[in-house]
Amino acid sequence: MTDMLFAVLLTISLLVHVSLALDPTYGAQDAYLDHFKGISSSGTFQCLTGSKVIKGDQINDDFCDCPDGSDEPGTSACTNHFTKVKFPDGWKFRCRNIGFKSKEIPHNRVNDGLCDCCDGSDEYGGIVQCANICAEVQEKEAEELMLEREKMKLSLEEKKKMVEQATVKREQDKVALKEEKAELEAAEISRERMSRDLPPLEDHEKKEKQRLSEEFKILQKHIQENEANEEGTKLKYRSGCTKWYTTVDCGTKSSVTDEKGCDELIPGNVSGYCECAEAKTDATVKYQKNCDHKPLRCSFVCKTAGEEGTLSSSEEQYFDTTNDPSYELPGAKNLRAKIKDLDEKLDNLRSSIAAKEARLKRNLNTEDIIRTLEDECFTLDVKIYTYKFCPFKDAHQYSKGTEIGNSIGKWVRFGESTYSLWSTTDDHTHMLYEGGDWCWNHDQRTTDVRLVCGPENKLLKAEEPISCKYAMVFQTPAICE
Repeated sequence: MTDMLFAVLLTISLLVHVSLALDPTYGAQDAYLDHFKGISSSGTFQCLTGSKVIKGDQINDDFCDCPDGSDEPGTSACTNHFTKVKFPDGWKFRCRNIGFKSKEIPHNRVNDGLCDCCDGSDEYGGIVQCANICAEVQEKEAEELMLEREKMKLSLEEKKKMVEQATVKREQDKVALKEEKAELEAAEISRERMSRDLPPLEDHEKKEKQRLSEEFKILQKHIQENEANEEGTKLKYRSGCTKWYTTVDCGTKSSVTDEKGCDELIPGNVSGYCECAEAKTDATVKYQKNCDHKPLRCSFVCKTAGEEGTLSSSEEQYFDTTNDPSYELPGAKNLRAKIKDLDEKLDNLRSSIAAKEARLKRNLNTEDIIRTLEDECFTLDVKIYTYKFCPFKDAHQYSKGTEIGNSIGKWVRFGESTYSLWSTTDDHTHMLYEGGDWCWNHDQRTTDVRLVCGPENKLLKAEEPISCKYAMVFQTPAICE
């Protein structure tokens, strides 16, 4: 079969060779045209690499004579499988395409039975008849060019509107910058005040923690001393609290009848007693507390057979389950939380102020125009997913029809321009989103967003070419030039 095909191709090649006499310049590219002009059949031709000199009538004779194939600018002879040549860089067949712009194709597509040149000049061998459609191609290209120009005109009109919005936003940023600086100053004053207020609270907290820790030790000692081994089972003689009964108001020395819960704090300005139920006997035990006693809770008094202390049931449980307790008083704990929140606010304010100052120092640029979209989001449905892109914020992949899905990155920065050799500049056609939800492969999801010129702001494409690495194409007038 291979031998038969070779024979057919060889026969066609011979027919073409015998029936056609090509001009030496036929198929020659503009860059090499002068090398072929003026050569007569009785003259000589030097191969382009200078490696060989041949007769003039050997040019375009459908036989490969030069080691670089330069004697056959208009045929496919030097591309046959039985020839070995090293073509000059960029060596191709030039379509004449009379009445239209020229085109260059590889030499192996000459006389291959397919019409590549719009004027059919690549298929002169007669294998196929190619109509000259250059006029139609030119007309179609002119229409496409006109549509492209209309599209660009509309895009630039829309960009002009975005520039106007960016100018307004720039003025708004100036106002916001002033407000943020005032807010920062007030927050720094608050932070300084809190820093002064915290040490005394922490000192008190430390002492209170020590006191409660000592009370816990007393409680533990009492429990251990009152544990008896009865028939192989430990029986606790701890008393359960019933309540507190106030009998005297120490300030007025008057009799009072009042009751408090077991975990309520009893100050030293009242006299009364804790009523407890003995665990072993179920008998009622009363522990009298006179005026000026230490602050106490009956839950502690009952468990320690009358010892005064304020360790509550919840605090007891905390100390009981923590080897190195980091006890926190509500006042100190709340202030530390406020300081933490305020520090986060200060960081955000400083970052926002620095970004605004940097933008306002320079002239209005493409980033400022794109930033008019930072309060908008754009979506695109792709198969079973809905992709959501929010400029300068984040990107998501949701199950279609829901907002259930993954964060696929948060705005980090623009990509770096590859055009600048001496400095790092932003490529405003390339936005990077990183730090999305964790993926099965232990990487966080990221999204690479490419911006293209167009008449409307629109998410054109979203895909996941590599697992957990996403790519989007976003159209915007902002980058049109």
